[in-house]
Amino acid sequence: MTTYSSSCHHHPHSTLTATVLLVMSFLIWDSGGQNITRFFVPTTARIGDSVFLICEYSLSRGQKIYTHKWYKEEKEFWRHEPRQRPAYQYFNVSGINVDKFKSNRTHILLKNLSIDSGGHYTCEFSIEGNYDTFISDGRMTVLLPTASTSSSKRRNASPPLLPSSSTPVLAIVSLVTGLFGLCSSLSSVHLFS
Repeated sequence: MTTYSSSCHHHPHSTLTATVLLVMSFLIWDSGGQNITRFFVPTTARIGDSVFLICEYSLSRGQKIYTHKWYKEEKEFWRHEPRQRPAYQYFNVSGINVDKFKSNRTHILLKNLSIDSGGHYTCEFSIEGNYDTFISDGRMTVLLPTASTSSSKRRNASPPLLPSSSTPVLAIVSLVTGLFGLCSSLSSVHLFS
């Protein structure tokens, strides 16, 4: 089993790191076909907000997903396992309130956030057969609402719009964007195999 991982952490040398990773991504781009193509966890949200968590992936021809999971602080709260019935499973985790009707294999809608909703989120998917596992993660902080925040703005927290693509250009843009604190997709570029 091979595990691919990425993480969104701020580092004092992020410009240098971004430059090095940008150059490396051109040199060692993995065209294997399976990877996380889009990842999003909002860095901040407010109590009462609803937010989307996004984890889109691509597979090589003939490959099938074994499991796709979401964790908060290493506690699993959502699972998609196509060969099981039910295919979607939800687990009780403090601060997690999944909207089951507006969530699917690519995005999870967390509603009515509380202070307990803040923390470290991880998306993981594995491939049937060889069980290669791909992981991406990010951190969300939940803040108290401010008097100037209107409820209509607070209720519609959503990810930035990105084209749906698995091209190296998107991966590089997402990589650099993620290093500068927007936590886009660090796992789109495979730096090790």
